[in-house]
Amino acid sequence: MRQNVGCAKFVKDFKNGTITSTWAVYAGVVVVGGVAKGEGTASDSFFGEYDWDMVDDFGNETKWRMFIEEENGRALVTCYDKDGALKTKGVGVIEGDVMFVGWSEWEEEL
Repeated sequence: MRQNVGCAKFVKDFKNGTITSTWAVYAGVVVVGGVAKGEGTASDSFFGEYDWDMVDDFGNETKWRMFIEEENGRALVTCYDKDGALKTKGVGVIEGDVMFVGWSEWEEEL
C-alpha cells in the first residue's frame, strides 16, 4: 500500500449548484494534476452531495461521488468511486465561493 497526498481548490457556482476544481496529488514518485466538475444542488453552501467527473493530466477520466459535511467549522470531504469504494478523505476551509482541501488516500502498489 502507498499513501498519496493531495490538495485541491474548489469554486462553487451557488446559483446552479456546480463546483469546478483544480487538483494535484503526490503519488509516490510522480505529481499528477487535473480538473474536475461536480453537479449538486443549488444552495448557499458547499455542503451536500455531488456527482463528480475528473480528468487528469494524461486525459484519464474518473467518476466519483463526493460528500461535503460540516464539522467544527471545517469542511469534511469524502469521495467514493462508482463502485462505492472509499477513495479519499480530506479537510477543507471555505472562504466565500472558494474551498481549499487537503487529503490523503491509500492505493495498492502495482
